[in-house]
Amino acid sequence: MVDAARAPDAVAPPDAAFVPDAALDRDAALTPDAGRPPDAAHPPDAALTPDAAVERCENTADDDADGLADCDDPDCFLTPRCLPTAEICNDGRDNDLDSRTDCCDPACTDDPACPGGNAPPYTQAELQAHLTVWCGGCHMGEQRQSGLSLDAPFTDKTVGVQSAQVPGLALIEPGDRLRSFLWLKVAGRQREVGGGFGDMPPRDRLCADEIERLGGFIDALVD
Repeated sequence: MVDAARAPDAVAPPDAAFVPDAALDRDAALTPDAGRPPDAAHPPDAALTPDAAVERCENTADDDADGLADCDDPDCFLTPRCLPTAEICNDGRDNDLDSRTDCCDPACTDDPACPGGNAPPYTQAELQAHLTVWCGGCHMGEQRQSGLSLDAPFTDKTVGVQSAQVPGLALIEPGDRLRSFLWLKVAGRQREVGGGFGDMPPRDRLCADEIERLGGFIDALVD
């Protein structure tokens, strides 16, 4: 006969007196922030979000916030879109990467899109397309430096709208390029009216033909 007093676990039946890990869950104790919801303990780090700081090279935005957008950003130099090609004379881009764009490039001298000194004013559609290329990285979408937005239609945000840098001038004064801060800034003449020293666009300055066609667009506007 088995002595009941000496039988194993006679006092406490198995699993009754001690349940493994009931008082201390070893894995839970060693897990950081155990007991707190993951998002509350460690909110996702925006800087580590996939592609959050990757230049996308085709959306006119400075995605990685380094001051350079699309093909101007070294991150994009080897992407197919940013490799040198023959200059296209009416797309607002420096396709052959020689720092001269469209009709400012000697490669376009005889192109029908470049009628020499008699270049007509830009149409609004042409100018909107060019502004997207020239200024989109700084003044379109979420990028609105100096409070200036050139999103389509750019005329809604510029014509008759006061300049933040020179409050006495409109960004575009219909019929008068010399009273239009946007034109003065592009032409490098903003200091004549008390504007800052930074020209626009900061890279690949516009040539005389492009500046004149922009001025012609402004001069042709009517209230």
